[in-house]
Amino acid sequence: MEDQRICGESDDRFLDTSFGPLASVIINALESHGVEPSYVRVLENIYHDAESNIKILDDLTPVTIKRGVRQGCVLSPLLFNAVLEQVFNSLQWDEKHEYSIGINGDRLTNLRYADDIALIAHDRDTMQKMVDELIQESKKVGLVINKKKNVAMTNLPTTSPDNLNIKINGQNINIVDKFIYLGSSVSFDSNNNEIQRRISSAWGAFTKHRQFLTDRRAVPRLKKGVFMTCVVPCFLYGCEAGALRIEEKRKIDVARRRMERAMLGISRLDRIRNVEIAKRTFAECNRTVVEKKSKLGMEGCQRGRKKMVT
Repeated sequence: MEDQRICGESDDRFLDTSFGPLASVIINALESHGVEPSYVRVLENIYHDAESNIKILDDLTPVTIKRGVRQGCVLSPLLFNAVLEQVFNSLQWDEKHEYSIGINGDRLTNLRYADDIALIAHDRDTMQKMVDELIQESKKVGLVINKKKNVAMTNLPTTSPDNLNIKINGQNINIVDKFIYLGSSVSFDSNNNEIQRRISSAWGAFTKHRQFLTDRRAVPRLKKGVFMTCVVPCFLYGCEAGALRIEEKRKIDVARRRMERAMLGISRLDRIRNVEIAKRTFAECNRTVVEKKSKLGMEGCQRGRKKMVT
């Protein structure tokens, strides 16, 4: 195989459960990250021999909590991240250059946001090794990788699937041409799929508020506020992550103009120019896109300048 990029990613949760021997796993993770002993002792008291009670009518039944962090607790995501970070630190992938790809001088093996994880490798064999090692290290802290919630994507033709299949616990995971990561569509087809998803999402938000947005008795200023707050962000989600081509900008324009006409109760038969419609609706979707991308470019230049200075 020549140079290829293979990604393994989860549709929902890459890791399926939280912690087996709960207290010791959390304490070890916190200590390895240098958390102050006083905080560690507090958390140890919270999770050591923890109990809950279930009341049915007048009967109260104690239940010992042996697995999982506390649902709804503000500390739970932080504790999960601490344990997961310990798992990846123990893998020491950053020290294995054959496990990483080079991007702008940096070595990259994975993308992580909580339990949404994407592994990146040059070839199938390396990816399989990374998956196997992650499975083994995760088991040590009671985390399980769910085969059904994971997919693989490659930029090579899948004419020989046997050579590209990635296995989790001996079972092949699906090979796809796109997947959703942190709410955005990732594929080798540039932004096309993502733009379609964003437009569909915006129409969903518009439909949800259609009764108010299309009400001619509603105050235009309030309609503009709802449109800019609830609909436009659906257009813009993740737009900083890639370049917006002319064709993609045109698609956003078309969808926005249809929404504007619906808000004003105007059809094409009325022969009212788009410029006039924009004045009436005060829609600023396109300008907002440009502003966000310009801001990203300026921040990128500033970060690059700081990096050169340091």
